[in-house]
Amino acid sequence: METLYAAFILMSLGWTGMGVVVIATIVSHWFVRRRGLAISVAFNGASCGGVVVAPLLLLLGEKIGFPAAMLTATTIMVVVLVPVAVIWIGPYPQSGDLAKHPTAYSLAQTPDTQKNTPRSTVVRRLAFWTISVPFALALVAQIGFIVHQIALLEPKIGRSGAGFAVALTTSMAMLGRFCLGMVVDRLNPRLVTAASLMSQAVALLAMTQTDNAPVLFAACAVFGFSVGNLITLPPLIIHREFDATAFTMVMGLSGAVSGITGAFGPALVGLVHSLSGGYTEALALCITLDLVAAVIVLWGDQTRDTNTSARDALARSG
Repeated sequence: METLYAAFILMSLGWTGMGVVVIATIVSHWFVRRRGLAISVAFNGASCGGVVVAPLLLLLGEKIGFPAAMLTATTIMVVVLVPVAVIWIGPYPQSGDLAKHPTAYSLAQTPDTQKNTPRSTVVRRLAFWTISVPFALALVAQIGFIVHQIALLEPKIGRSGAGFAVALTTSMAMLGRFCLGMVVDRLNPRLVTAASLMSQAVALLAMTQTDNAPVLFAACAVFGFSVGNLITLPPLIIHREFDATAFTMVMGLSGAVSGITGAFGPALVGLVHSLSGGYTEALALCITLDLVAAVIVLWGDQTRDTNTSARDALARSG
């Protein structure tokens, strides 16, 4: 048992180096003009890995046993992924590389010229909290729903129908992330976030009003279309509203706030279900969280516009 606990701890530490913050940071250092698309494709790659690897591990475990399957997977990771990471993820582009990499950062944004931004300065900014809080609330609702999706839908459309709904939600999440990546660089990411959250709220509301299978499938598709975007949008907002040299720290702090809070989603939805005896009230809570999150993220955009106008006016008067 102690060995398993140690293994879980090591896996969690490894996940830290392969999670959202690291992916967004690496991609952001190489792409500017199509950063949204690059981040979307990168996150979709991670999702595809989960869709493909998990079933393969189960199949391999049935064939050769769990220990041998895990040893095989570990060997493949070391032999294939480590060289790929070392060879393909090179140093950040320098000034002499800009002609070769026109999408990369300017020299002023490379690590050689970075200045340390105090964490206290970041957490005192309203922009940080109007990013972290809404995404934290949205993840509570989103993760809570996803974990309880089968239990919610099975009484309405049966186990096979619920399974199809889960697959549909996952597929639409990947499609939605890719579609957003194609256009998000030309859009206001805060407005896109608010629209995504409101679409989830509408989808959840539809699920509380019907037992009709086609309608429920459509609602799951609408909900799923914005699922993946809740991890794609934060780095785009942070890039727009914070200095590039502080990106990794802001992304890490914001991700910690939203990730820790979002982890309570399944338990909260389950608690409301237990107290109320059904999922209607639980979904109502998720809808409320999505709508509150949308209001906060829009308020942050209005505050940003006001501050920008004030700075411009001050600069002109000076």
